[in-house]
Amino acid sequence: MRSFKPHKKSRGFLPLFKITAAFLVAWTAAPLKAGPKILPLFNASLQGGGSYFNDQSTGFKGTGYLEVVPVLEFSDRFALLPLVRASYSGSQTAIRIIDEQTLFEQEQATQVEMGGTWRFASDWKLAGAAGGAATFLKETADETWGDGLYDHRHLYANLAVERKFRPWGRPSLWRVGAELAETRFPNYETLASQVGQALAGTHTLDVRSTQLFFRGESALTGRLYSTYDLRLTVDDYADQKVVTPTGYSNDENRQDWRSLVRGRLDFALLPKKARQLNVGMELSAKVRDSNQNELDPVRGDFFAGYYDYYEFAAAPSVMLRWDRSRAVLTLGADVARRQYPRRPAQNEAGLSGSEDLVTWLTTGHLQFSIPVHGNLRAVTSVQRVWADSNTNYQGFYTYDYTSFSYLAGFSYAY
Repeated sequence: MRSFKPHKKSRGFLPLFKITAAFLVAWTAAPLKAGPKILPLFNASLQGGGSYFNDQSTGFKGTGYLEVVPVLEFSDRFALLPLVRASYSGSQTAIRIIDEQTLFEQEQATQVEMGGTWRFASDWKLAGAAGGAATFLKETADETWGDGLYDHRHLYANLAVERKFRPWGRPSLWRVGAELAETRFPNYETLASQVGQALAGTHTLDVRSTQLFFRGESALTGRLYSTYDLRLTVDDYADQKVVTPTGYSNDENRQDWRSLVRGRLDFALLPKKARQLNVGMELSAKVRDSNQNELDPVRGDFFAGYYDYYEFAAAPSVMLRWDRSRAVLTLGADVARRQYPRRPAQNEAGLSGSEDLVTWLTTGHLQFSIPVHGNLRAVTSVQRVWADSNTNYQGFYTYDYTSFSYLAGFSYAY
């Protein structure tokens, strides 16, 4: 059984607001000799088309995106970057919520952020942002906006130090920082009999996250460019107790450790010619280590470390640009293999087998755009998704599906 009664708690928000206020006040306290110079940045797109899920047409769908960033430049050292972003997707798809895929009909999201940068030395910069986002999801077409079981709110604040330098005579940039965040699911409520003791009650998906990150960008040669990321995130679930073999939760709360290593290379095959051809390859690895277990309430099977996984992914891409017409063609694919070492694959009846659960997610996409007038471009795109696994029981999570969508419309960037 599910209840859509929202809760009124706002635990954990005060520390984030204090951190947000601290670094924004510190920045704005810097001496300003004149009013800010406003540099408006604007991105928008509106597209419509058809979509299919498991080869069944879901009808005509549309997507929309809007981003406004009126950069406030107070000096060559200090700037504020307020941001407003809104998006809508009408294509039926599976979205990962707490790293598990659930099927949704529609999605809309709004984000508001205040960022800032302060160059305190010739090659050093302090950068940070604080903001919040609200995401609304429909699992069925007739569901009311705002009543979605997995609707969530996200509040965050981050701070980082950047340094520019030139190893091997080539420009590079390194960024090191930390982020605090909290995600709440105000409508989520379920009974233990539905998905197991771990998710019994209310607010069990609410999570506070602490992340340390490193990001780098380096020009290796005149044609070869690299980007790389390292992230370590700790997720604390204050209202989710760890399940024991007896089926009763102990006094320990759930805690997940997530790590990400990612690297990308882009190579310009035809630079500074009538046609530009760039090829890229991104490789990444993810690991999640959770102390949460799972107990099958019907069969009594106990699985320690049920939510642990490791994932490897590859994403090749090709971009072709014609200088004269400014037309751009991009083609890419994303292939990810995830293995749950402590979650067994199941048969149609839900009985566990001897193999670890393995999932594959493959996405292919193509986009073509051409200028219409000024910064207005006509855009058309297609996307195909294949999701597969070695399990036949999918009563709680969506592991196997296919989807296809084609869209056409316009985009504007200023």
